[in-house]
Amino acid sequence: MDISVLLPSIRPNVYIDRIVDNLHKYDANCPYSYEILTTGPQDFTREDTTHFKNELDHSGIAGLNFLYTKSQGRYIVAATDDHIHQDKWWTFVDELEGERFKDRKYKILGIRTGDEGGCGMQQHFNPRYGDIPTSPVDWTARFPTFSRETIDNLLDGYLFNPSFRLSHCDIWLGHYLSKQNEPFMETVTTMMEPTHQRSAARYMYVDEAVCYKLMMLYESNIEMYHKYGHFCQLEYTELEYITKWYHEDPMNVLGMTQ
Repeated sequence: MDISVLLPSIRPNVYIDRIVDNLHKYDANCPYSYEILTTGPQDFTREDTTHFKNELDHSGIAGLNFLYTKSQGRYIVAATDDHIHQDKWWTFVDELEGERFKDRKYKILGIRTGDEGGCGMQQHFNPRYGDIPTSPVDWTARFPTFSRETIDNLLDGYLFNPSFRLSHCDIWLGHYLSKQNEPFMETVTTMMEPTHQRSAARYMYVDEAVCYKLMMLYESNIEMYHKYGHFCQLEYTELEYITKWYHEDPMNVLGMTQ
């Protein structure tokens, strides 16, 4: 199998159908074999899709990491239910195997969404804790595609760090890549198009806190904190954290002050 497209979703089946149908629109010209794996609480059945019904919250990062363990492709697409792929969506494989990546260890490439120059981290991530340890080469790793070898050998077996629930995982991935001196890059041969169905904002504040804490821990000299998949545990439950966010010192909430 050449490509595995992973699509977690808790939305009604019509949203999943739209993503799957759009991929198949271009089958006549696709030179690669591919599979589509989905997960969520729905009863969803299609001959061209393998669905894993799960009552747990596998709509986001947990769903993507779970589906990866069921996949077979040499290359992985982290799909969402609010963006559709355009013509020649598979050409990310050609780019990963081409000149731009011949000297890179991390075979990770984002599918661009139309805005020139990618998404700089400073414009996308502005937590209220204070300055973040980023550089001008930090790019948010939007809509990434991966080689399986990269995930297994360099990312601790995860597409995204399992500390996250729904958001900010792409910021951590982009930051981590810049720390490895391989800043994130996006496709030049294909694009994504938003469907104008915005993703839910659940867990946004918690995921932002997780991202910032992972960044700060990486700045330490402790080797375990330099791993991409290091699990970052906040000091409070999610509800407690969101409440404390507005009333206490954010650095204290993160458990990073005495």
